[in-house]
Amino acid sequence: MIVYHRNRKLEVDISRVTVVRPLKKETCEMTSDDNDRRLSTIKPIKPSEVVSEKTKGFPDEVISSFNKMIAQNWNGRSSSFTQTMVFELMISKGLNRKEIIEKDWLRVEGTYRELGWIVEIDRPAYDENYETTYIFKKDKH
Repeated sequence: MIVYHRNRKLEVDISRVTVVRPLKKETCEMTSDDNDRRLSTIKPIKPSEVVSEKTKGFPDEVISSFNKMIAQNWNGRSSSFTQTMVFELMISKGLNRKEIIEKDWLRVEGTYRELGWIVEIDRPAYDENYETTYIFKKDKH
């Protein structure tokens, strides 16, 4: 296997390599006959980072639609509105119906919970017939 380190080409027998200390925070390029690989300094995501990482994938129109629905339906203690109401608001802001569903942009509860909201989603069971409803409440703390 050929390894490039600091612009130097090194030939390495990978079966005899043992790492005895952590690598520095620099990128090494490795090439082999099969494919090219780049070693990275990217670390696995922590459970505490999942929600904030997912939030980065939401367009502004998604969060602004939920914020508007929460504010419009606020009764002093909670806010409730149907999924259809927020879905139609997102579409009116220029988002694509298919993309909203495929990218799961109606699943914002984790984002709001991380910010201190109590979020309940009332979905009908298989034998019930009513619209999915979001309920947002202030955390009592």
